[in-house]
Amino acid sequence: MNNRIYEMLNDTKQDIYSPDTKPLNDSEVSEIMEKFRRETNKYNAQKKRKPHKSIIIAAAAAAVLICGGTVAAAKGLNVFDRQSHANDMTFIHTVPDSDETMELPLDKFAVKYNYNDIAKAAQETQEVKTAETDNFKLQVESVYCDGTTLMIGVSGSMKDGNPKHKQLIDLGNIKLSLGNVTYDILFGGEESEYAHLDGSLVLDESTENQFSGNITLVVFGDRTITEPETAEISIRRITVSDNYMDQNYIELGSNLNLSVNVQPDPSIKDNNVYTIVDGDYSVRFYEISPVMMIVGFKSPFDEVQVQSWLNDENGEPVESMSLRELPDYGDEFSIGCMVPVTSGYVTAAFFDKSNLDENGNVINTKEIKINMDEVISHLKNNQ
Repeated sequence: MNNRIYEMLNDTKQDIYSPDTKPLNDSEVSEIMEKFRRETNKYNAQKKRKPHKSIIIAAAAAAVLICGGTVAAAKGLNVFDRQSHANDMTFIHTVPDSDETMELPLDKFAVKYNYNDIAKAAQETQEVKTAETDNFKLQVESVYCDGTTLMIGVSGSMKDGNPKHKQLIDLGNIKLSLGNVTYDILFGGEESEYAHLDGSLVLDESTENQFSGNITLVVFGDRTITEPETAEISIRRITVSDNYMDQNYIELGSNLNLSVNVQPDPSIKDNNVYTIVDGDYSVRFYEISPVMMIVGFKSPFDEVQVQSWLNDENGEPVESMSLRELPDYGDEFSIGCMVPVTSGYVTAAFFDKSNLDENGNVINTKEIKINMDEVISHLKNNQ
């Protein structure tokens, strides 16, 4: 949970263009921040940085994406395949002291990964790894590692059978060590030099007590995983709830320890730089993997004036990775990390948020339509 605070309040260069979103109401913001306070106060976590007031206000006004529906989940699928339905899981939130309701994502903080693509690139564990507390049992099923992202696919169940039909398990206050390098949500300094570290599970569709999820670490630069390692993982708090807004969560235990073999495979990534130039504007693709797409943007204007992002074929912003830090390639491109789009078209939008039409929608300063099939082809042909 601590790491999710920083994901909401980070002040990186990423800026998602989303003019059609709905702001959180005051009661929802209050419930979220109260849950944050409970988490941080419980462990006296050392603060990595003191968020500015403006950042907190921006987080409170963040968009709530409206999702709906589920897809059937087949038993026997890879643990990552089983998670694909989680992207569409929602709940109905009733605003306190009113009749107003909102349909919200089960876990607002979860990245909507292309789980089926991740499943194809992951390696099944040769030896079953399990760990448990008095109330919860966890099992490692599959491991994905491209060097930048380590994603450990896990399944779990509650020992009481989940009689209250809770749907979301949070793996909180994670510490993960690879060789002599340790990443820890609770500490600053070198142990906080990661872009993302988090873990959670959701209830598998059509089951009563079978959860699937992942523990994910993202690192850049000289922290990239290049050699086989054993990941030593300590999960210091486990809770289960109905959804991310649920204040009646249940404690499932603490200090659950796992040891997982990690074999990085950088060939999973297409990481030869490919640049598209249109006049004074440029879009640069640095890396595309089943987990993440790293894209750079450059315009003739200062990035404070003109911001940028990729929109999908429906005009919606491509899903952001919401990272704590971004890679720096030293080429003066503004960097965005997002869920990959590997076919069809996307549009690079350059915009000034203060430039609005009569309906209050942002007017793009520049748009570049990009064929992602061609981008992928260029990246592969250059290898």
